[in-house]
Amino acid sequence: IFSVICTDASDYVLWQCDLLEHTWKAVGQPGELVHLAACAPERALPRHRYARVVRTRPVDRDPVTGTRYVPINRLFSLQQWLKEERPRGTVLLLDPDCVFREAITSEVEPGKPRAQHWIDFTPASLQKNALPARLGLDQRTAESVQQATWPLLIHTEDLARVLPAWIENVTILESEFGWERDMFAFTAACAKEGLRFSLGSVGVYMGWPEEAATGAPIIHYCQKIK
Repeated sequence: IFSVICTDASDYVLWQCDLLEHTWKAVGQPGELVHLAACAPERALPRHRYARVVRTRPVDRDPVTGTRYVPINRLFSLQQWLKEERPRGTVLLLDPDCVFREAITSEVEPGKPRAQHWIDFTPASLQKNALPARLGLDQRTAESVQQATWPLLIHTEDLARVLPAWIENVTILESEFGWERDMFAFTAACAKEGLRFSLGSVGVYMGWPEEAATGAPIIHYCQKIK
């Protein structure tokens, strides 16, 4: 299992990566921890005890509008890594603000990804501002969009297949929806490619109901911790 985090090289996220790495090691997570760092050649790469750091080309900007959008580095970093290293197997896609509380040992096969159930997402969320039409989804495809988000487990074949549509969707949505922009773009891209997820508790978000955390091996602390 490739546990993968994608960041730029700013100090802001490095402490998060160090904490994630600490918990990855503590629970004995099998496989390799890979940190894809979008980092200019003149900048020093982040350093870790256990994670392997891969330098990727920084993008930082929406390729269509030219506006600054640092999160898009994730998509191009993944695409570059898949193309240049040709890894094969299960990718556990993480945000740096995640911590393990137990290991994930089951891999996934091509065409059978597993994802965190996005409990805040509803069909009404997709209909907001006529998203299906803007993303080129016909009614049948729009209805097949799943409540899937990361952390998620996906085979490298499926990830490579869905990335072009994911990138295209992100550029269409421009700067709307804040941090949910990538999530809407991802779920729509998967529906367009006919990729269906098994949904469950993979990595729950802080602020979700207590019962949603039952059995989740990862905590995603992107919201306030009380």
